Amino acid sequence: MVVVGPAGGFGLCTVAFVVFIAGSFVTYGVLKVLAKIVERHEDSKRRAGYWDSRSRSRWRELTEGENLEKLSLIGGGVAVALAVALAVLLLPNVPKEWLGTLLGGLTVLGFLVSILSFLIAGLNAASKPSTRSRPTSRWTRWRPTGKRQAQQGEHQTRAREAQRRQRETEKARQAQQTEYQAQMREMQRRLAEHQAIKDGLYSLFGMPDGPSQKRAKELQDVMTRLFRVHDLPVREAFELVEQKGGGLECIGGVVEIDERLYLVEVEWRAKPLGTREVAPHLVRVFNRGYSGGILLSKSGFAPPATATCREALSQKTVVLCELEEVVTLLERNGSLKSLLQAKIVAAAVDKNPLLRPSI
Repeated sequence: MVVVGPAGGFGLCTVAFVVFIAGSFVTYGVLKVLAKIVERHEDSKRRAGYWDSRSRSRWRELTEGENLEKLSLIGGGVAVALAVALAVLLLPNVPKEWLGTLLGGLTVLGFLVSILSFLIAGLNAASKPSTRSRPTSRWTRWRPTGKRQAQQGEHQTRAREAQRRQRETEKARQAQQTEYQAQMREMQRRLAEHQAIKDGLYSLFGMPDGPSQKRAKELQDVMTRLFRVHDLPVREAFELVEQKGGGLECIGGVVEIDERLYLVEVEWRAKPLGTREVAPHLVRVFNRGYSGGILLSKSGFAPPATATCREALSQKTVVLCELEEVVTLLERNGSLKSLLQAKIVAAAVDKNPLLRPSI
């Protein structure tokens, strides 16, 4: 039987304290090393997209803060308890010369037991079922939450907005293309109409002189199309006007220029028109109450006719125009509306019924 005196008791207490401190530090170091290993393992799985971040928090609870300190103290206490228990059982039967070796071995064994206790506690904690929802498989794809979800939502919103702008841009482009095609078709139609009018007017000049019902009919159609293609609404269609003496061709119609109505007549004669020929046109303008009259002549106007129309300008707007001007206009693809507007301004302001502007 080994008797332990005061000095021996103090020595055993010192050994127990050293075992406790050493066991605590060793447990702390082992926990930190394991925490680093586990963290690297989780990081590699997370980068591969096969790790749930909720499992990571359970290891952090065991290896961070107060839990780490508590586990370290528990490891030191377990090491001391195991060392004391083994010492009580073995010291009475151990020779004195082996006592130091035995105490060292007990200390090492205490360290190993403390580490083993941590591992058992960690495995038990990891095996406990979590109250939170877990993936059905360990290799379930990691699903982002929190800030990453907000970033993904913002990215999806920007993508939808970009798709919407792309659709609007494509729709606007198609609308512009449709409008451009419509404008091109309208331009081609107008060019074809201009060419048809020119051909019709040229054919009239190619007919022999003298009264001709055929020429009168064709002149009505050409003049109607001429005014309409130049955006001058025809309020009353051109038709044959009765002339005293017979055989003289004159057609007339009503057109709208700048929201005013003008009586338009075309005289097809071999000689320039004089006062006697322009007088019936002036009478019809005054009697019908139109804003003015436009008289076109195939053969031009004599000076007395121009003077008579100038006198009438004090009461009505009277414009004289030669068909030769219209032919030149068509050759240059000019605007009949602009030509007549310039003549109307010259008649009203300058009292000049026969203006020949540059076309």
